[in-house]
Amino acid sequence: MFAVGLLAILGVAVALATSSPLGLVMTLVIAGVYVLGALEVKRFAHATQGLSQCICKPCPRWPSRCKP
Repeated sequence: MFAVGLLAILGVAVALATSSPLGLVMTLVIAGVYVLGALEVKRFAHATQGLSQCICKPCPRWPSRCKP
């Protein structure tokens, strides 16, 4: 899905390339923010997975609360 969104943004950028320089700049800014957002989601998923693994480690004093 990320590629489809990026392709749509780049399609708009190509369409604006000759007709509106300001529109092109704004579209490229949007594309940059879109990519940064995707990187943040990836980092968040990685951190969540790490936290889940840390929390789900069995503790000798408590029964396991996580189901595999």
